[in-house]
Amino acid sequence: MGKLDLHDATLAGHSMGTGEVTRYLATYGSARVTRGVLVSPIPPFLLQTDANPEGLPGSLFDGFTQTTQGDTPAWMKGFLDNFYKLDMFGGTLVSDQAFQASWNVASAT
Repeated sequence: MGKLDLHDATLAGHSMGTGEVTRYLATYGSARVTRGVLVSPIPPFLLQTDANPEGLPGSLFDGFTQTTQGDTPAWMKGFLDNFYKLDMFGGTLVSDQAFQASWNVASAT
């Protein structure tokens, strides 16, 4: 934003992209930003604690971590299958190439 000398910008993010909007604002402030738009943001804090009694138990997150570390490629394929609803939209609204492009980004190290 500084390099391009942008002013009065609108930052918009969807889902995980909302974290990028909030991260930018937290890091650089809002001097160059007029507004931020968070579309379907992911909740920022899901863990059950004394301060967040309606959160999810830590064991659930431990299970996610173990599963992703146990077989990361299989977990990522399952995530993308669900994300794109391939059982419904695969080959019609979501091409094999779109899936593969997402896979390439997600599995890159």
